[in-house]
Amino acid sequence: MTSIKDFNTTLSFAKTRDDAYISAMKDYKEDVTQQIHFHKQFLKLSREECYKISADRDVRIENIGVVKKVLQQNNGLEQELQRNTTDIVLELKQKQMKKKMIIQKIEKLNEQANSKELMKSQYKENKDRLKNLHHIRVFSQDQLQMELRTINDGKFQFVFRELGPDNNSPFVITMGIRNRLYQIVSCEPSIECLPDLERRLQETNNLAVFLSNVRLQFVSRARGM
Repeated sequence: MTSIKDFNTTLSFAKTRDDAYISAMKDYKEDVTQQIHFHKQFLKLSREECYKISADRDVRIENIGVVKKVLQQNNGLEQELQRNTTDIVLELKQKQMKKKMIIQKIEKLNEQANSKELMKSQYKENKDRLKNLHHIRVFSQDQLQMELRTINDGKFQFVFRELGPDNNSPFVITMGIRNRLYQIVSCEPSIECLPDLERRLQETNNLAVFLSNVRLQFVSRARGM
């Protein structure tokens, strides 16, 4: 075994040691350099990623602000639309009420006009009837030997006398006007064909002919008694 005290051996060991140290330091330096490079690359990538995340965050924040602004505008538009809709509905209701009131006024005016026309028509008919009754009164006194009496509730009686040589009993027919038509209220004594005579009177409105036919029936009845 070579002695450690051998100078050549010591130099050789020292050289080997130095070479190993230099080689190790070289490898370490390369490794450290590579690690530093990787670390720089990582920091660069991390920084870029952070920038990107920050930029995305700014974009997102800006978009959120835009969305909030749009929502606020939409809320404002919705509220305005709701107010406008309420105003329109209220205006429509008011117009419908006015229309209803106008229709009611028109209907009332029509009713008044129809009522006036009806009153005029009834007045004319009543006037014609009164005139007709006046003619009947004159005619009845001269030709039919009949008396005209006016009683309550707008009714009137026709009283026939001296219908037979031996019969002086009065024969009375009571009449009125209903629904603008002559109607028989009572007849003493009764006449069998009286409904037919009443129907023809309502069709023709000829009271003189009706009374003439009634008198004929009364005469026939008086002579048969």
